Amino acid sequence: QGLVCGTPAALVLHGASRDRGGAVLSLPIDDAAWLGADTTVRWLASACERLLDGAFLYEAGAAYYASFGGEPMPVGALVSNRGRQPANCTVRASVTGPGQPPWRRDWAVTVPPGQARRVAANWPVPAKGGPFEVTVELVSDHGRDKLSHQVRLWAPKAEPKFLTARDGDWWRDGRKWYAHGINYMPSSGIGTEETAYFEQWLSAQSYDPAIIERDLTRLERIGFNQVSVFLYHDAMTARNLLDLLMRCEDHHLLANVSLRPGTPLDFEWPLIRDMIQTLRLAENDTVMAYDLAWEPNWGTRKDLARWDTAWAEWLTAKYGSLDDAAKAFGLPLPLEDGKVVGPSDEQMSVEGPHKAMVLAYRGFLNDLLRRYYGEAKRLVRSVDPNHLVSYRMSGAGDPLWAPPMTTYDFAGLRDGVDFMAPEGYGRIGPWERVRVGLWTAAYSRACAPNHPVWWAEFGDTVWSTALNGPNPERIKWQAEFYDMFYKMVDQSNANGTCCWWYPGGYRVNERSDFGIIEPDGAWRPVTHVIAKWAPKLTAPRERKPADVTITLDPTATVRGTAGLYEQCQKQYWEAIDAGRTVALKLP
Repeated sequence: QGLVCGTPAALVLHGASRDRGGAVLSLPIDDAAWLGADTTVRWLASACERLLDGAFLYEAGAAYYASFGGEPMPVGALVSNRGRQPANCTVRASVTGPGQPPWRRDWAVTVPPGQARRVAANWPVPAKGGPFEVTVELVSDHGRDKLSHQVRLWAPKAEPKFLTARDGDWWRDGRKWYAHGINYMPSSGIGTEETAYFEQWLSAQSYDPAIIERDLTRLERIGFNQVSVFLYHDAMTARNLLDLLMRCEDHHLLANVSLRPGTPLDFEWPLIRDMIQTLRLAENDTVMAYDLAWEPNWGTRKDLARWDTAWAEWLTAKYGSLDDAAKAFGLPLPLEDGKVVGPSDEQMSVEGPHKAMVLAYRGFLNDLLRRYYGEAKRLVRSVDPNHLVSYRMSGAGDPLWAPPMTTYDFAGLRDGVDFMAPEGYGRIGPWERVRVGLWTAAYSRACAPNHPVWWAEFGDTVWSTALNGPNPERIKWQAEFYDMFYKMVDQSNANGTCCWWYPGGYRVNERSDFGIIEPDGAWRPVTHVIAKWAPKLTAPRERKPADVTITLDPTATVRGTAGLYEQCQKQYWEAIDAGRTVALKLP
């Protein structure tokens, strides 16, 4: 198919100057005959001579891959002399583009042995046009080096097509839209031990548009129409998200953009606002939505202790005094060091005389969600009225995520988000466990009937520590699990999925491999499953009306979502097994 599947040789310079580190030439080819051939030996000898005495472009090109136009942009090079003698070099830079006269600069530079020198000049970026081809060439006594890349200009569309949500569905350009998506990080991050390089992949250090373009080309061929990505404020100024979004548009992909750091409970609004405004995201219709939190839960009693003061204030406001609250509950309020605290883990898990207090506490937690997530949504809308807001919801809506771990409740989230985004890690297992996602989707619609339901993450690792590589049985299972998961999504009429994740290979910090594609780009069995389901899961459709309605009673259990499921699971699954369409209802 003409796609790159590997690199037969790579030269890595560790630092621009020799005192920062050495250089490594690697050849991952184990063909002894090829390695012993005269042509290979001569090439290796030449490469080693270059390592000893060569000058290289350690960095070269323009300062950015993307621009809004009408600005000066530095173009130049950082020349590294790895040799034992001074290197006399010529650096030639040019920028060409349609309808524009070429821009050129040349520099003569002498670089001392083992050192590096930088040269640069400002290229006046036109107000419109492009793309522009930037080429930098290094000529020295010991060889040539060359680097080329594009700079693209972004401008808002005259008639943007922003994604909207209404009546329980997503809409775009007058049609229902469904996400068949994937959480994306580039294939270049696999096997990387350096945390910053891996995590801050949209930074100037890590981002390589050639790699990104290869990856997105493959994603489009597989059948995806959406990616989820994350941006740290630290990496914002590199502008690489802007380049990524333009490439996503080229490949018919919408981007769910997670803005980091923080969550609405600890909202770093100045940083979030800065990212939205600096990158002009409010005007960009390739952005699907903003993801404002990464898998938060309330946790257990020790985690909830931070809210004890707010709990006491809430009780006083609602009941008049703490004593009146205790009377209403029919039991003393829990105390620690003489101060009122929240219920114990056991009280949140086991039915008993503390029920009234625990129900009030769960109501208090829902009020916190409405307050903090609602305020975060309001702030985002104050600078961007065009995009939806949500977050990936970890255990929220998972009825098998039992107390004492307290997850967020859909009922508390509905006013602070524009769509529900549960995760599917609790669904890993046989069909009996996967299909519980039907109940999650139904509970979401009971809490927020107008909100789309989108599975923000699901997947499973194929890595085997014992084999130090992917387990063939787990590769087979991964495909079976995805097939069951998509079947559940189809049966529940959910609005889409976003699997975890793209690059196949070893993820160092997690000791996992959740990838849906081999490191060389070959399809895994799961890739074929994803492609098979793409047409059906993205086709506009009508939800089948319910012919059975089950009313839930939140006042009957201290166990939150898990307790609601336990109330109705027998009736629910009997109806499902009988071929009925079931809706859940709250009083």
